[in-house]
Formats: sequence, structure tokens, C-alpha cells
Amino acid sequence: MVKHWPSGGAEEGGRDGHWAYGKFAVYPGNNLQQHIDPFINGAFKLKGKTSKASAVMPYYTITFDQDKKYNENVANGFSKFIITDLLRDKYGYDGVVCTDWLVTGEEGKTPNLFAGKPWGVENLSIDERYYKAIVAGVDQFGGNNDKKTVLAAYEMGVKEFGEPFMRARFERSAVRLLKNIFRVGLFENPYLNVDETKAIVGNPAFMKAGYDAQLKSVVLLKNKASVLPLKEKKTVFIPKIYNASTKDWWGVASQPKLEYPVNLELVKKYYNVTEDPSKADFAIVFVTSPQSLEGGYDLKDRQNGSNGYVPISLQYGTYTATEARTKSIAAGDQVIDPTIKDRTYKNKTVTAANTMDLRTILDTKDMMKGKPIIVSVTVNKPIIFNDF
Repeated sequence: MVKHWPSGGAEEGGRDGHWAYGKFAVYPGNNLQQHIDPFINGAFKLKGKTSKASAVMPYYTITFDQDKKYNENVANGFSKFIITDLLRDKYGYDGVVCTDWLVTGEEGKTPNLFAGKPWGVENLSIDERYYKAIVAGVDQFGGNNDKKTVLAAYEMGVKEFGEPFMRARFERSAVRLLKNIFRVGLFENPYLNVDETKAIVGNPAFMKAGYDAQLKSVVLLKNKASVLPLKEKKTVFIPKIYNASTKDWWGVASQPKLEYPVNLELVKKYYNVTEDPSKADFAIVFVTSPQSLEGGYDLKDRQNGSNGYVPISLQYGTYTATEARTKSIAAGDQVIDPTIKDRTYKNKTVTAANTMDLRTILDTKDMMKGKPIIVSVTVNKPIIFNDF
């Protein structure tokens, strides 16, 4: 299953489509095709027997103002233009289309509450959402184990199109779903071969290949004075890192803490470890890329009379969005705040939740008094490296 069709990275303002504040994907340079190309030139042109990925998952977002046929701004999983006209008809894909998780569920009461994601169809009933997705071309619903809503959608279709039409529509999805089960041989032999499994799981050669792949994912950006590689067992200083309180995926706040960012027992296998920078030959500072505390929407900003939308910073220090759009491309939320017609965050200011990472790098530089410092950054979001 490849995802997310037709793209999962074009959310306005860099926000996240899992939440209401990230509902809209926008294409200011008319470059939707650039996002589609990896599907049609990659996932749909494979060398294996099936020649293409066996399933496609549309993303949560509303592909804003791209549907010129039906003129709808609804999430991809509900869009007949995105699924049938584009994916099926234009690009000839006849595999399974499975919705993202819980797109038919109810939206939360605030933009940063993790709940259902019926973007663009919030005013429809849950049964109507299922029906709209099926008419759009969906075969499978992520996050649903209850057939009642699907059967209710079927009855809606019978009333609108008649029984023969809806039966044929459901059978078409059944063929797509069953074909994948047949292809992997589950009807012929649904049981695993224990000896074969033992030979695969934990296979040393496979584990080495996995480890080598991880090594190759490490990118060396700078190596001043050829500090690396360090071949001798020298003495290293590793500063503790202050982790500010941040909210996890479910909105639960963590406790702030000061701790070592790496297992020192592991480090001691390779180097001598000291807590005194003056006794160290070099230092390693382990940090993560700048983390946005609000994720692009701040409830306090809304409560203070603004629109709630704030910038997502790519730097550790304080950032003011002086160059942002004066007016956002997309806007409007039927459920949470229909009064907000503009999501701009121009001239608003934010500071990364882990701004102390930068402070720790600079403080370590002072403490090491010219001795080498290695900065290891776990980059899970974009970062402006010349902060340091």
C-alpha cells in the first residue's frame, strides 16, 4: 500500500493533516503534478509480477481548489475527482483504494484534538460519509470494523441508483480486495512454515543489511580539521539535554526533564567518558531538529483574539514570520471556527520547544575551549543548520 495519494506533504503552512488545523493541502506553484509523479513513475511501474503497488491510500487532506470537474473541496478519500477521475481513469489504477484512518469519524471540538478526520464533509452524517467515499471509488475503510455503516451506505445507493448498480459496485471492490489475498497464496495455504520463518526472522545477514542501511542514513555535513573518524579510545564529554514539556501524538504533555540523550554504557564501549569538559579530548552534543510547540495552531492565540494560526519554525531561536503570505490560500472550517476566513500567520513570533538544544551546543563550545565538538542531530523535521 503506497501513500498518500495524491500527496501527503503539501499542507498549508507546514501543518499536519492529522489535525483540523492541517486540513488543507495547497499548490501555490500549480505543482500538484510533481507530487503525483512518484506514484505514476514509481509505485505504478514496478518490476514485479503485479507491475504496481497493490493498494493506495488517499491522504486526509483536502487537495484545495484542484477539482475543476465537480468543484468540490473535500478530503481525498471523499473526492470522486481525486480517486475515480484522476487515479482510476487518468492513470489506470485498478488496485485497492483504502481510506486513511477514521476519515468518517466525528471531528474534535478544538483544532488540536485528535479525533475523526472528515475533512470537507463534516456536515454529512457518518452513514452519508461512507456513501460518499464509496461513490468516490473507495474499496476499504481504515479504522472501521463495523459493517452497519457500510450496509447503510449500500441502501442509500440502492435508492439512488438501483440494486444492480450498487451490487456491481460492491462486487468490483470485492474483486480488488480478494485478488490481493489470492496473490499471496492465503487461500491455497493460510499456514506458515515454522522452519522457513526461523530462517528469516533474526537472520544475521538480514540484520547486518538493516544495520548497514541505518549507517548509510547518517549524513556527514561538515568535518572540520578531519576530526572524524576517531580511531583511538579518547575521552569524551557528553552534556545532558533539557527536554521541555511537549505534547505527544495524543495531546498528552510530557514532564520536563534534564537527562543524558544517549546510553552512556554504550558510549563507554568506544570511549572513556567524563563529566568534566576540561578532562575531555572532544565532546559530542546530541540534539534533535527544531520542534514546534504548537504545530501551527495555538489555542491561546485564538483565545487572545487572533485567528489561532502561528508559524512553524525551522530554527532553534525565536522566529518571526515577516515573509509569510498576507492572506492564506485556504481557509474556513465548518465545525470549529467558520468565522475564520484567513489562516495567515504573518508577523507572528514563535520559539522552538527545544530551543535549549542550541544553547547547549554553544555552551559546550565555550566549555571545550577550542577542542573538537561533534554535533549529532536527529533530523525528523527540516532544520536551519547555520543556527550553530
